[in-house]
Amino acid sequence: MREEPKVPFRMPVEDVFEVNRCIVIGGRVEQGTVCGGDVIEISGEGGTVTATVARVEFLCWRGVGEPTGWPGDNVGLRLRKVSPGQIRVGWIAIAIQPS
Repeated sequence: MREEPKVPFRMPVEDVFEVNRCIVIGGRVEQGTVCGGDVIEISGEGGTVTATVARVEFLCWRGVGEPTGWPGDNVGLRLRKVSPGQIRVGWIAIAIQPS
């Protein structure tokens, strides 16, 4: 088991796309952890969006239980309460509620 990082979650948004009417943001976790149910803020030039992470997606998840994004992981975050066009590539996702 990994030791929980002492810093809050942070991830630059590298991709934004829609899957089955859900918005997914992709990127590489720089610090902290993220898991389903976390509330995050995505902000950048032109706005700020608050969203709930519905699920953390991996290309190939081989773990047990709910997936968690750790520093260095490339993940897709399936978001709730977000509509298409609200988030742009280059924005930064951060934790506003601890994991």
